[in-house]
Amino acid sequence: MNNSTNSLNKSKVTGNGYGYGIIYILIIVIIIIILWWIYKYFFPNYKKPVVILQPNKVTLDNDFEVFVEGIKINLPDVNKNDDLGITFGFKIYLENVMENENWGNHRYDQLKPIIKYSPGVNYNPAENYFEFNVEVRDNIQMTSYQSVKYVDPPLQKWLSFIVVYKSNRILVYVNQKLVISKRLKNPPIFKPNNIKIGELNNNIKGTLGKTVYWGYPLDISEIQKATFELEY
Repeated sequence: MNNSTNSLNKSKVTGNGYGYGIIYILIIVIIIIILWWIYKYFFPNYKKPVVILQPNKVTLDNDFEVFVEGIKINLPDVNKNDDLGITFGFKIYLENVMENENWGNHRYDQLKPIIKYSPGVNYNPAENYFEFNVEVRDNIQMTSYQSVKYVDPPLQKWLSFIVVYKSNRILVYVNQKLVISKRLKNPPIFKPNNIKIGELNNNIKGTLGKTVYWGYPLDISEIQKATFELEY
């Protein structure tokens, strides 16, 4: 009788241990799932590496014009909790040139596109300023372009630009220093359009270095690393 009772008790203990094991495994799985979703929610850009648009130094003469093709541009997806914004980075060297230089088919005082996209980057050699422009939505049917300027950039010196669009704000860093922080009238519109670098017969006089793109707005803690990304 005692042997039968002991066997029954051992069976119950074994059964209970097996049941507890299943419960522990389920708890661990649930915790992992919860942590995964928390990570995706608070770090939505974890799988968006830098995209290289222009890998090498190029001289921006009158013949230069490049359409960036075959590269997937990841745009923010608010349905996946992505931050509304993107980031461009590029290095550039501006020559100290005069009005009587050969400016192709366009005038000295006309804007010279560096990155033609929305957002875009232009340079005016006559007044020595960079212009950063982006399309914004005015209402359901109407859109417009808003631009900000970075005036008097140093000439004959390599400049590393990190341009961050985050919600309805633009932040521009030059050599890791914040030079523009401006609120846009509305959040920008990002479209999967082709990117063009330079423009035939309408380029600056200088050299464009590495040009990159991030499909999300970089945080201030990432600016130093992003600037290093532009080095060779």
